Amino acid sequence: MQLPRMSILWSFLAVLGSGLVVNLATFMILALAPFMLPIEDFANLTLGVAAVMFLVIVLDLGLGITSTRQFAATRDPAYLSLSIKMRLAMFAALGSLAGGLSLWPEARPFAIALLAAATLNIWTGLRAVDQAREDFASFARASLLFSAARVAFAGVGLASGSWIAVMLGLFTAPVIAIAFFKSSDMLRTIKPKALSVATTSVRYARFVYMSAVCYGGLMALPTAIAGLRLDPVGIGTIGLASTFIGPVMLLNAAFRLVLLPRVAASETAMRPKLNRAQIAMAAALTLLCAAGAGVLGDMLYGQRFAMVGPVIGIMTAGVLATSILGLLNLDVHRIGAPSVEALTNLVRLMITAPILWLSGASVLALALAAAACLVLGEIVLFFRIKARSEPLWKGLVL
Repeated sequence: MQLPRMSILWSFLAVLGSGLVVNLATFMILALAPFMLPIEDFANLTLGVAAVMFLVIVLDLGLGITSTRQFAATRDPAYLSLSIKMRLAMFAALGSLAGGLSLWPEARPFAIALLAAATLNIWTGLRAVDQAREDFASFARASLLFSAARVAFAGVGLASGSWIAVMLGLFTAPVIAIAFFKSSDMLRTIKPKALSVATTSVRYARFVYMSAVCYGGLMALPTAIAGLRLDPVGIGTIGLASTFIGPVMLLNAAFRLVLLPRVAASETAMRPKLNRAQIAMAAALTLLCAAGAGVLGDMLYGQRFAMVGPVIGIMTAGVLATSILGLLNLDVHRIGAPSVEALTNLVRLMITAPILWLSGASVLALALAAAACLVLGEIVLFFRIKARSEPLWKGLVL
């Protein structure tokens, strides 16, 4: 399949640029929060944000990728309709539950996180609709509005000195603003009857959901193991490495957003031909970027965290290589075999967890084991997909 390169380029730049703005807005608020909130409130905010990020993965139910893949393959808007309707239904149910839980002071932090996650789940659904339609101009406009609303509402929350107001300003209020902005589009999207595609969606989404949760667990394992087995310096080192791989994750997400609907709609695989020299160049660039990240990390934090440079370099290299291989593995959605990815990621998680536990006595060993398991698992997934169909990038000359 020959893709229009400029179209992909501009789509990628729109997604990447708007994603950078959203992340910058979030960073600004969270960077100011320690100076403007009491320590206890900032701790609640930190835990709340972490809980929301996990709950959003849980609440997605695999619908984001499923609706994009099925719409790209069939052009049936009922798949998009089902996704939006289910998210609105979850918001109504979980919003009511959160309201009830908030009556108990002990449960209030969880209630706020639940409400924020249910609201943010609508936002991820609207983004999936734009992705499926490949309307990345609308995607970018909505992201810019979301960022502006996030800064405005969360800024008011900071000024009020309430961590709950900051949470609502970060997650709930911006989505309400987006809902008004895209209200006509939402009504148009949810018009078609969706029951006819529910069975197909559930059959596909269950594996997408399983895969997403397992992969999220893989990415969270190093921090979790560090928290259980390392001292505060080691935990901080892994935390800094997680921060440094953020830009890599953002680039990867932008590529996947643009490529997924095109891959899913294709009857044949994309076939850029790669020779040994090009593969070697890609590997060298990966190692160069990782080394640069490690040197920068050591310059900034080396005095307080002795092993931060090597750990950042190792984990950056692992995530970069995994991201590149992950783009190849998007072919799993072209052939409609999400069970291959789901079962592979489940086995990866089951194998990786004890390996990282055994490596957790040393921060360097933990980083090496985490990077190796990520890359090797993605290679295994590549060959499992290849066994089911031709690879996404056929013509690989070794």
